[in-house]
Amino acid sequence: MDVRKDVGFLCSFTNHKVITANSQIKFDKVLRNDGHGYSAKTGIFTAPVEGLYQFYWSLLAAISKNIDINLIHEGKTITRNWIQHLSNHDSATCSNMVYLRVKKGETLFLQTTQSGGKLHSGAYCTFGGELIRY
Repeated sequence: MDVRKDVGFLCSFTNHKVITANSQIKFDKVLRNDGHGYSAKTGIFTAPVEGLYQFYWSLLAAISKNIDINLIHEGKTITRNWIQHLSNHDSATCSNMVYLRVKKGETLFLQTTQSGGKLHSGAYCTFGGELIRY
């Protein structure tokens, strides 16, 4: 396989995921991992090749607290999402997409920075990325 031509990942959760403040979100169910850049153990994507990547995520939370979700690239926040707690019976979603030039070996992951909460399992919560061009 020519990794330069086929890099991409898509992951979700096997079960509902309770997340805590200031923690990386580790998606444990890997649906595809072409180029082997995503680690379910750490929740980190490490670029196997340099190029322009598209990253995307969609999250459904059982809201009990406000949740702040950040995409972190090499220690810097690239973009943020906010899921607002409205009542004890609500669920809420957030999604985002970004294009980034990423060098070989650089890392990206999703992280909470404020209150944690509970994220739903399966296809309700996904995180993925694709090499667009190198």
